[in-house]
Amino acid sequence: MNTQENRIKVFVNDSRENYSVLTYSENVLSFDEKVIDNIDHIDLSLCCSKGEDGRYYCIYNLYFVYLDIVTKDGTYLFQLMNNDQVNDLFKYLIASNIKINDPLELIKAYDTITDPVELYKHFNRHFKEWRETYNLEINNFYYSVIENDYMKPLQNLNPDETPNFREQLKQVFEGYMDIFKKNKSE
Repeated sequence: MNTQENRIKVFVNDSRENYSVLTYSENVLSFDEKVIDNIDHIDLSLCCSKGEDGRYYCIYNLYFVYLDIVTKDGTYLFQLMNNDQVNDLFKYLIASNIKINDPLELIKAYDTITDPVELYKHFNRHFKEWRETYNLEINNFYYSVIENDYMKPLQNLNPDETPNFREQLKQVFEGYMDIFKKNKSE
């Protein structure tokens, strides 16, 4: 599989600030208004952005489809950012008679599992096995942000200076009371 750092994050048929756009209509597939032609085949894959505790199966996992478009001139490496458009893109690619390598059966999953929560659960159930079998990627961005910005500073605290649970609850309660008093006086 190709690495995350080479990938271009795109929205399918949807323009978003700071993102590129992959569009399709009739017999034309284009990337930022450049037509992608001479397509040999397409490889589909999946990546997982894991969250807070660095494990699978937590509510912070995000799954993104990797779309590798192999042409006679080179390969376009995309990460599809809007899952709500993936099924329609797959239908377009199938109708275009482009050879598609889909070992994870993503086309079938997006076609048959229409509820986004159920699709998410499907990916959660299978991602660990798929990762081992197909060498799928895990994007640690969210985890590293939490680790660096929140967890590491906590590791430097002196346990004697850290309030116990009861004291922490009292601080939270007092904070809410201060907000309540402020709002009431306004």
